[in-house]
Amino acid sequence: MNDTTWRELCEAIMKEQGPNKLLNLVDDLNRELERREKESKHRMNGAVNTPE
Repeated sequence: MNDTTWRELCEAIMKEQGPNKLLNLVDDLNRELERREKESKHRMNGAVNTPE
């Protein structure tokens, strides 16, 4: 998922009326944000450990 996808998920969450679909969308958003956090930490650790 890219930057657009998490934003689209947020928009879909705001519009969704069905509780089951809403829960699925929130789960998808949480997974995407966790993935992005891990990716960001990995990049930061690589930058810190890279000799200049």
